[in-house]
Amino acid sequence: MAESDVKPPEGAVKISSDLYAVPLPEPDQDGCEQYRLWSAENMVVQAIHYRKANGDFTMNKNEAACMKD
Repeated sequence: MAESDVKPPEGAVKISSDLYAVPLPEPDQDGCEQYRLWSAENMVVQAIHYRKANGDFTMNKNEAACMKD
């Protein structure tokens, strides 16, 4: 199977043409949904990401929508 035939994981949020944010199964201790980046063809940062109120993603939990409540 060619890499271009590989599908992103279920629930993945498309960020760009070959970059997705995949939600982790459980929220963190503060109830914030966590994501990891995924790409079929490119290297990605191996760090936890959070979703901002505007829909963008950040590695800074303090910028996450869940921390703004």
